This record gives sequence, C-alpha cells and structure tokens, in this order.
Amino acid sequence: MVQSGEKGGRFLYTAALLAAGLFLGAPLASQTTPPGISNVQVTRVTDTQATITWTTDVPANSRVDYGLTKPPTDLASDAENVTAHSLTLKGLETCRQYFFSVTSSNDDGSTTDDNGGAYYTFVTGTGCYDLIVGHLLWEDRCEGAGSGGDGVADPGETLAVQVDVANATPYLPVQNVVVSLESLTTGVTVQDPSSKSFDLEAWNGGDPFPKKRASFQVTLGRALSCRQEISLRLTVDSDQTDPEVRTVRLFVGSAPDLLSEDFTLPQDLDQHPTGWSVEDGGDPGKSWTRNNAALCNRAGPTGITAPFEILDSDCFGEDGTQDDGLVTPVVDCSQADSVELVLDTLYFSAETGIDEARVEVSNDGGATWSTVAIWRITVGESPGDPDAGGGGAAEVHLDLTPWAAGKSQVKVRFRYVGAWGWYWYVDNVRIKGRTSSSACSMELCCGLPSTPSAPNVTDVNGPCADEGVQITWSQDPSGEWGDEGMDSLNRRYAVYRDGTLVAGGISYGTTSTVDTEGENNVAYAYTVKYLNTCGQEAFSASATGTDVYAPAVPTISGSHANLCPATGVVLTTESGMSGYQWRKDGNPVGSNSDSYTATESGTYTVSYTNGSGCSGTSAGHDVAITACAAAPVADGRNGTQPLRVAKGAGGSLTVTYDTTSCPASQGQYNLLYGNLASVSTYGFSGSVCGVDADGSYSWSSPPEGNLFFLVVAENGTMESSWGKKRTGAGESERSTSPSGLCGSTAMDTASTCP
Repeated sequence: MVQSGEKGGRFLYTAALLAAGLFLGAPLASQTTPPGISNVQVTRVTDTQATITWTTDVPANSRVDYGLTKPPTDLASDAENVTAHSLTLKGLETCRQYFFSVTSSNDDGSTTDDNGGAYYTFVTGTGCYDLIVGHLLWEDRCEGAGSGGDGVADPGETLAVQVDVANATPYLPVQNVVVSLESLTTGVTVQDPSSKSFDLEAWNGGDPFPKKRASFQVTLGRALSCRQEISLRLTVDSDQTDPEVRTVRLFVGSAPDLLSEDFTLPQDLDQHPTGWSVEDGGDPGKSWTRNNAALCNRAGPTGITAPFEILDSDCFGEDGTQDDGLVTPVVDCSQADSVELVLDTLYFSAETGIDEARVEVSNDGGATWSTVAIWRITVGESPGDPDAGGGGAAEVHLDLTPWAAGKSQVKVRFRYVGAWGWYWYVDNVRIKGRTSSSACSMELCCGLPSTPSAPNVTDVNGPCADEGVQITWSQDPSGEWGDEGMDSLNRRYAVYRDGTLVAGGISYGTTSTVDTEGENNVAYAYTVKYLNTCGQEAFSASATGTDVYAPAVPTISGSHANLCPATGVVLTTESGMSGYQWRKDGNPVGSNSDSYTATESGTYTVSYTNGSGCSGTSAGHDVAITACAAAPVADGRNGTQPLRVAKGAGGSLTVTYDTTSCPASQGQYNLLYGNLASVSTYGFSGSVCGVDADGSYSWSSPPEGNLFFLVVAENGTMESSWGKKRTGAGESERSTSPSGLCGSTAMDTASTCP
C-alpha cells in the first residue's frame, strides 16, 4: 500500500485504486441539500388563532416565527419530519396584523422562508376595518366668463370635487384604497384620471385618523339645462374592505330658497333665530349657541362671518358630553319636486372616534328623523391652531329629495354627538326647492378660446401687382373654442394690422381676407382674433407681412427735337434692367440697351423688366427730327436783294438784308462784325445774335470805328456760309469754320442761295 497523508482530512491512496485508474484528489462531499419550502398559506383565521401551512420537498420539522412587529419574536414548532406542514397559532389578539416566517430543518440542513425579508402577514378577526369616507364637496369654477364660485352648478363650469378618506382601524393599515368618480349624466364628464389610489397607515388609537384626499375635476357641458339633475357615483374600495358606493345628486342652476338663515338676528346672541330650536340631549347648557365670545371665542373659519351657530365641545371640557341638535323651523316643501340643503360649515373633528356630526331630516314636523349624512372626520379645512380657531368653511350640498320632496312638515337637524371633541360651525343655511315651473336661473360659463396659431400672410400676386396682402388663418384655434356644447354657435374672427382693426365680424368658416389699405413696402404685424359665442376672445400670435410693390415704370429722358448740327436725339431710360425694347410708333426699333438715338420723327416708347421680375412700358415720348441746313443770306446776285447799311440819327445804323430768297429754317439771323482792318482775315470782334427776321435791323449803338459786318442765317448751332470769294478764275468759301459766335459750332457750306 502506498500511503500519503493521515486520518481526519488527509488523503489516502491505495495501489488498488491507482491500478483501477481512480484518483481521489479530495474527500467525498455530501450529496444532500436542505429542504425546499413552497406553498406557504394561512388558513382558518379566527379572532384569536390562525393555521399556517406549507410544503417541503423532503421530510423536515416545522417552525413558525410570528409576532406583531418585524422581525417577529414568538414561535411555534413541531419536531416531526413531514412534507405537509401545519402549525396553529393560538392566543392571538383580535383585529391585529401578524408577521411570520416558516422554517423547516432535517439532517441535511435548514431552510427559512420570510417572503424575501418582507414576512408573510395575516389579520385576525373579521369586520375589523373601519374605512371612513368623508363628505363629497364641490366648488364651481369658471375660467372664462361666468359666475364661478357662487355655489351654483352652471353649464360650462368645472366642479372641483374632493373627498377625504380616513383609516379608523387600530393597528391595521388599509392598502390600495381606490377612490373613483363616475358621471351618470350625459354631458357631464369626469376628467382623467377618474380614480385615485393610495395606502392608509394603521391608526395608532390615539392620534387623529390617518387621512388622504382624492380630488377630481368634473366638466359640465354647456348644453345642460336649468333644473337638470346631475348624478355622480362615488366608489371607494380597498384590498381589505368592501366597496362603498354613493350616488351624489346636484342640480343645474339656482333655485328659490324655501328657507334662508344667516344667523345675524336676533341681536341677543344667547337667543336663536325665530323658529329655530336646540335639543339639548347632553349636559345641560353645553350646546349650540351664537354667542361664540362667551365660550372660547375662537376665530371663525374663512367663508363665514359672525354671528354663526357653534357647538364648541372642546370648550366645554372633558366633563361635558353632547348629543345636541340645532333644528330648523318647519319648511313647506309640498310643491317641490326636488329639495336641496346648502350650508357653509366647518366641522372640525378630533378624528379619534369620540365625536361625530349628523345631518338629519324629518318630514313629520320632528316626530321621526332620518339620517342624511354622518361625519366622523373633518368637513372643511382644519385650522392650523385648533385652540385659536380659523380654518376654512366648506359649502356643503345635501340632497333631501327622498325625504322632503312633496312634504309640508320638513325640518332639518344638525346633531352633534361627542364628548370633549372639537367644534362645529354652521352658517348660511338654505333649503332650496325646485319644480318644473319654479324660477331657475343659470349663468353660462364660457371658456377662453385656446391660443390660435399665427396666420399666414402673403403678397397678393407678388411685387408686380398692387393688390395688398392676403391673411389666412386656421378655422379653429389649436384647442377648444370655449363654447363647445352650446345649442347655437356664433363664432367670428377679426384681423388686426399693427393693432388696428382691418376686418371684423368675419363669419366662422371664412379663413382669409385681403388687406389693401397698408402702405406698400412696409412690414406690418398681423394678428387674428378668435371670438366665441359668449364674446370671449383670444388673439393669435403675430405674423409679419409686406405688400411689396416694385413695378417697372420706365421713363424716357431726352430732347423732343434734334439741335443741329445733330441729326438725331439720344433717348435714355433707367439702367440696370433687362429685356430692353425700344419702339417708334409701336414698332420695335432697338433692344437690349438703356439708350437709343432717334433719327426719325415719331412717338417713342421703351419697355423692360426690373430686378423684381416686373415688366412695364413707358409713356410715349414725341421726337421731331429736322434737317440740319442753313442756307446763306442772299448777296444780291441773280437779282436778289444785297446787304445794305444806312446811317441814321445819333450814330445808329440800319442794316437791311434778304430774308425772303432763302429764309432761315429756324428764322434766326445773326449779325457778325469786326474792325475793317481785319476784314481780310475775317477777324470778327463781336456779334448781334437774333437780329430781326423781317430783313431790317436798327443798330442803335454800333461800335465806333470802321467796321465790316456780315449777316448769316442760323439753324440751331449751325451757321450758314459766309459766301464765296473769288480767287483768280475760281471761287471758294470765305471760311469753312464757323465763327463760334452766337453759339455756332458748325457751318453749312453745302447750301446755296439761290
């Protein structure tokens, strides 16, 4: 034998094992596992005991650890190894929640199931849970035009509904409390979410009940009619309690008061109003009063004003007990089809089970009473400092129809039952009766239209047309108009330019208008007002628009006649355009240029396209072209009249010349003169421009000295020939250059006379 190691955890090897090919490298481990636990159940729960059962996959013993807290401290056990386990826990407290875990052990180990650390639970006893559902309160609200907050349910309003739920169960929590509100009336909608869920902690038996509030929004359709009944179904359920279902009735519009009391009279605050009485069923004198100052003089809650009725149980102290009723006078409801009680109240409860408020009704003058409501938790808003008072009163509506409609001997009793609780304020008590023919008034609540989107503003037919801008908008705002549900709708629009009305009273469905009154090429901000049937309005966001007007308006610059020696007229128009086209008398004569030289008489126009893509044609521009010729003045040859000079008085000269043989084309003649010594070179020293065209000029102040002179015809800036000079056997022009006098710049040497 080959041996290695030693006993007690050392390793042994034998030649036989090695020969067999077996090698033991570690000690043999156990092939067993602890019991597996499943199917933990609680059965046969009574007021004082419960049976716990479970199953294991192998036989094992049984143990239950249980108690009122976690981890539990009590235990029950059974040493017998079984697979079906059952232990009965005895001597338990009634209506208590117990926590427990189960354990099973055998030779292979031990297993505990404590539900993942949360522990299993059970509750002893039955009927242990006390879930208090408070009074359903509502407040009417109108976000637009209407009379929200007046305690009247009007069409179009939203009712803010709330109900408090409290757990009055000692030591037991209530889980998964679900409060749901459902409308049973067409046209009345409970907005999502229509249910609220929460858990309520266990009541410790001393402090006020754990309590939470569920709030809802109820929308009243605008098609509801006055006197119409509204029914809401309130359901409160939980994992531990059966559902509590209430149907709450209210009515559209106001109704006549069959009773109305604000407790301002009589002056003696120790007295009650006429017809009102107090049933003092507790300690004498510790009951309802209007003399709040004689008690603890607490501040009244908001929503009511002194004097009011109050039962101040707390002020009466621990030795006082109350079972006291404040009773109305008899009210005749015999003509009413429905009867409603409305009051402003704050019932501030201790919420420890020591007090409650009851509203009761009698239809036989007080001989018998029926309970309308029992309040075990506060109704209204609790004061921050209960000793000082304050808080907030709630307007409470209670339907008395089942008991009071058609009855003539109706009374209402406000009954407080308790001992050293807190207090109950009552004010502004009204009993309202409705019939099919009684007066009913309501004020429709219209909301504001939701904010509309900005309109679209476009230039009508672009910059080439002066046709204004078109404003286009959506038919409906982004959400509601605020008058949905009304029988007859009268929705309208109005359009504003920079805050100034452009068009108003536009019918619903029309979604555009054209503004032609704004200035061209000026940017304006346009808005559209949406006006609903009730007159509520909302303005859209603004959109900027411009009536761009950039027409092509060609103009022609240039003379209307040529000025000789020029034989044409240069016409020009605006530069930088495209598609130029010149026309004479409607016929094309030139293109693709901003200028054109007219060489023929006629009416000229030009057209082009500007940078905005607009085309246009100018007005006509008349041009007269005359031939540029200036015939010389006849020199006496061939029988024409020669140029002559005669002296006159005072040194004047009379110059005569021929203007009939070859009249100047423009009727213009100029007298050119110079010193006689310069005649050979035609050195003119002066001129008289525009001498008489009748052939005679009286020269009143000629220069002194010996002169030579010449009369020439003028055609614009063209001067006529000075005549011929003989040189040998031939003749030639005296000059081919103009004198430069009287504006002459050219000389016509081609024309002759005769």
